[in-house]
Parts: sequence; C-alpha cells; structure tokens
Amino acid sequence: MAKGFFKKILETFLSIIPMVVIITIIFLISYFVPSFGGILNNDKVPFISLNSYIPFLICSLTLVVGSSLFQLGADNALSKVGQEIGSHLTKKKNIVLLVVLTIALGLLITFAEPDLTVFSDIIGKQIDTTLGTWIVKLAAGIGVGIFLAIGIVRIIFQKSFKIIILISYGLIFALGCLFGPVAGDAFLSISFDTSAVTTGPATVPFVIAFGASVASARGGKDSSSDSFGLSGLMSLGPVISMLILCLFKQPESNILAIEVHNWYEQIVQDNIFIEMIFEVLLGVGPLFIFFIIYNFIFLKLKKEKLINILIGFGLTAIGLYIFLLSASIGFKGLAEELGRNIASNPSYYYLFIIIGLLTGIIIVLGEPSIQILTSQVEEISAGIIKKKTMIITLAIGVGLAITLELARNVFFNGFSSFYLFIPLYLLSIFLMLFVPDIYASIAFDSGGIASGTISVCFVLPFVIGMSKEINHVSNSFGIIGMVSCMPILCIEMLGISSKIQSNIIQKRARKSFVGYEDAQIIHFMELEYEDK
Repeated sequence: MAKGFFKKILETFLSIIPMVVIITIIFLISYFVPSFGGILNNDKVPFISLNSYIPFLICSLTLVVGSSLFQLGADNALSKVGQEIGSHLTKKKNIVLLVVLTIALGLLITFAEPDLTVFSDIIGKQIDTTLGTWIVKLAAGIGVGIFLAIGIVRIIFQKSFKIIILISYGLIFALGCLFGPVAGDAFLSISFDTSAVTTGPATVPFVIAFGASVASARGGKDSSSDSFGLSGLMSLGPVISMLILCLFKQPESNILAIEVHNWYEQIVQDNIFIEMIFEVLLGVGPLFIFFIIYNFIFLKLKKEKLINILIGFGLTAIGLYIFLLSASIGFKGLAEELGRNIASNPSYYYLFIIIGLLTGIIIVLGEPSIQILTSQVEEISAGIIKKKTMIITLAIGVGLAITLELARNVFFNGFSSFYLFIPLYLLSIFLMLFVPDIYASIAFDSGGIASGTISVCFVLPFVIGMSKEINHVSNSFGIIGMVSCMPILCIEMLGISSKIQSNIIQKRARKSFVGYEDAQIIHFMELEYEDK
C-alpha cells in the first residue's frame, strides 16, 4: 500500500505542479513588472496578492497529499465495494433488487465525490443560498443512481448504447427548450457542469469495478468490453435531474452579493475545519454504513479482505478532508481574485486567451486518467491512433473549449451558452452514429476526465471572479460542461479516422495478394460452379 501511495503522490504532483508554476509566474510578473503593477507601481493592484499566494503554495502540497490518500482509499475501498456488491447482486438474478440497490449505490457514491462537493459548495453558498449544497448533491445523486441502473440493465440485456444516448440527449434538449435561450443559458450551464463533476476519483473507480463485475458475472464473449460507456451514461443523469430541479426551483443569482472569504476569515469566522468534518462524514458515511450492513447480511467477507476495505474507507475520509480544506482555503480565493483583477482592466483581456489555452494544455498533460485513456485507445486501434497524436488533439480541444468560454464571457456578454452546448452535443451525437461501438462508449466515458481538480478548484472560481467584475452573472457557468464535451468529440473524430485508415490498410493488403491471373482463375471457377 505504501508503494501505491507514493505512486499516487507522483501522479497528483505532476498534475498540479504545472498550474503552480503558471500561478507563480503570474504572481512574479504582477509584482515586479511595472506595467502590471505590484510593488514597483503603487497605482495598480497586482493580479495575485501575497496574502493569497502563500496559502496557495501550502495548499498545493496538501492537495497533493489529500488527493493521493483519497485515490488510494478509493482503489482499496470504493472499487472493492463496487466489485463485491456488483458480482453478488448479478448472481442473485433478481433484476428488481439489482435496479433498486444500484440506484441507492449511485446516490451514495455521488455523495463521496470530492469534485461535486466543491462544485455544490459554490452553488449553494455563492449562487443560491436557498438552494443548498446538499439539495444539489441529492439531485445529482438521484440522476447518477437512475442512469447507473439503466447502464447496468443495458449490460445484462446487451442493449444498444447508442440508442440510449440518443433518447437521453433528446430528453435533455427537450427540457432545455422549456426554459428558452435566456433562462436555458444558466440552467443548461449549471446542469452540464454538475454532470461533468460527478465523474471523478470516487465515482469512476466504483462504477468501473461495479460494471465490470456485473459484466463478468453475466458472462459472454463481449463481457470484457460491455462495461465501457457506463460512466458516460451515468453522467447524463445529473443533467436531467438538475434541469427538472430547476423547473420547480429556479436558482437565484446572488453571486455578486456574496464574497469568497480569504483563508484567515474561513478559519476564524467560518469554522471551516469543523465544517469540513461534517462534509466528510455526510459524504463517506452513508456508503460506509450501507457496506457494513450489506456485508453483515450477504457478503460475509473474510476478515483480511474486510480489514483492507475498512482501512481504505479511512484513507478515503482523511484524503477527502485534506482535499476539501486545500481547495477551499488555497485555490478558490486565489482563482477568483486573479479573474477579478484581470477583468478590472480591459487592456489585460488578452491574458484570458493565454490563460485559457495554457490551462487546457495543463489539464490534458497532467491528468493521469487521460494518460490511461490514450493508452487504451492506442491499444484498441491496433496502433493506428498514436498516444502522442491523441494527447495533442485533446490538449488543443480542451484549451480551445476554455478559451471559447472565456471569450464568450468577456467579449460576447449577450451570447448564450445555449447556442454552444446544443450544436456541440448534436455534433457528438451525429459522429457517434459513424464510429464503431467501442469508440462511442469510450468517447462518452472520457467526457468527465478533463473536468477534474483543476477545472473545479481553479477554472470555475476564476470565471466567477471575472463575472463579478464585469457584472454578468449568467455567464459564470458552463465552462466545465464545455471542457467535458471536447474529449467526446476528439475521440469520435479519431475513431472515424482509425476506421478509415483501417479500411485503407485492408484494401491495400487485399490488392497485394490478388493479381491479374488470380482474378482470371476466380472468374473461371465461378463460371464452372454456375454451370454445375
């Protein structure tokens, strides 16, 4: 376990350090280059204050530790729980019980998702204090649970992944149209953002293990690949559940009136250390209690395996606590301050484009899940799609997505994200019809891999700070949903490219074996056969 922990430390460190370097460069420039302000120009405010930068550095290190502990715990507890319960439920051959408990498990694992916790905290405390953090998590969890159950039923009965995607997106677009372009802008943005943050380090390992165990217990020649697409289907649930929630409870935009407290105010006034203990207990506790009861009644695991899972739950809770503290104290305040200060001067607006592109590249190069995904696609394509090519494509795509959303906020205030989401997701659905099934499944699974820690802890607060300064609240959300759309499109386009290249290679191979004489012989044999 110690070896695994240090591996997680290295992976998380490599994903965070590029962002730390960029923030450090911006901090130094804003302090020591006279044209940007700082100590050499008293007339201008530096982009990042020393009071925000020092906690950011410290919390970057603690975030690495917290995220590593959480991932290690998830591998040893959440994945194992999903595997054991999924296999047991499938072998009981009770479809009603399987569906009901899958919905419950989807709800409980969503509560433990750290990215969703950070996001819902922003929604509940900064956007609409009457909506509440846990109402957002509950709505997202119900959506995850229902669509996780749909995905499991699809695996058991081997139904078409593409048909379910078509029906689900048809429902999403229909619900979005009920609001219209103006109101639909905010509601669709929040809903797609919520969907993107539900596929993180807690839900994905659990869902993959759960789906793989169900497919394995069902058996069949396609059991190894049937679990692909499960997390992609699962992520559609929160979009629908959040849109339905917004039909009955329209969020109030209080973002301009509420300020994010700095690190000192959070510690002294907000009692954040105590608050995060309750967040962790309510996040991990329900799933832990469910597992203990289920194991006592049904699984009855051996003592050694049970102890390892319990240790995993402990690591998950400790890691989640450190992660949430680090994100709240060190990241959110600094990101909002940076966005607000850059937006305060129109002559600095070009920096949004640079930061957007760099952040997209950092997300792709630093995210361990993307490295796994690219290797997976290279293997499936038999080397036709190179890992390097895919990483470059994803980096460009995610960078453009962030830049596009930032440009929409700054330069096109009246332009609704409604007109961005619909065409992009319609394009992804259209391309899905022409790619092999395995690519379609992996493409929609990949939607949440780019919307991880950096997107939730830095990019979103950065946009919120910018929106506060330019007084355009409705544009604050949608950037995480936009980021999650790009991997889908990239993998689908690469899948089509792989299919075309594979057909060309096969055609050339056939031609190399068939000459003029061969054609004559085959033609003669066919005539002889017809005469008989």
